[in-house]
Amino acid sequence: MNRYHGIELSERHWFPSSLFGESVEFLGYFENISNIFSTVAPLLRHALDRSGTSAVIDLCSGGGGPWPRLAREMKRQNGLCPSVLLTDKNPEAGLLRNCRIFSSNGDTIACSSQPIDARNVPADLDGVLTFFNAFHHFSPREAHDILGNAVSTGRGIAVFEATERSLFSIIQMIFTLPPLVWVLTPFLRPVRFSRIFFTYVVPILPLVITLDGVLSSLRTYTPEELRRFAGNCDGTVYTWRAGSIKSFRLPRKITYLIGYPLHRVKKDGLHSKADPHPTNTKKTCYEKGVG
Repeated sequence: MNRYHGIELSERHWFPSSLFGESVEFLGYFENISNIFSTVAPLLRHALDRSGTSAVIDLCSGGGGPWPRLAREMKRQNGLCPSVLLTDKNPEAGLLRNCRIFSSNGDTIACSSQPIDARNVPADLDGVLTFFNAFHHFSPREAHDILGNAVSTGRGIAVFEATERSLFSIIQMIFTLPPLVWVLTPFLRPVRFSRIFFTYVVPILPLVITLDGVLSSLRTYTPEELRRFAGNCDGTVYTWRAGSIKSFRLPRKITYLIGYPLHRVKKDGLHSKADPHPTNTKKTCYEKGVG
């Protein structure tokens, strides 16, 4: 299936910001309670270790995504409790609404109140860059530039997508998302009349979330396409790993790409050494025609 870079309804300039915020909050809530990304914890641990840091800069965080539960999952699996900074280009939409909830849970999670563009991450933000269900929002050129910026600044990067560009994924979105919105909405906090109204009385939110889910599937990159983007235009040796991993909560696999310097710098008390088993180490630049 060819990739289609359609603009999601909630991204259009005329879409009400209040409804956009409700959509973002629902998606963040679902990613957190479903724990669909629990199986990527070892991959994240590997990326952090090879990058020589325990700090994470999560980009395009939306409503917070999977991090509240994922951070605890990483601590349970291997004892690492990462320090996570959640960022977004529009933090007012959903991120800052939920930041108090993250803090009350005792997690090492903070939220940036400043707008952060994933295509131009400030140099003073140090850590492994992560994207959860967000990388498909960028065009092929933007995706390549994001990876190139990570390389030029010596940061590790980890991309995870729970969507898939396939007919099965699209059909699943159509038949499962509306019931999920109707069932889970009463559990979202705080309760808002607008959310209830636009979910049950005038069901705009289930419709928008479903259509955006379909478009997200059509925009999702395959592991092969991510490998093509994974480049090293400045000549620095980076290790890239792309593939798919099973999710215990989804009938489809999670696509991933992780990258880190082959020779990492000692940070945060971690030992510095080269990756003894480099996989798909490349010095390739962007290849045209993808997407």
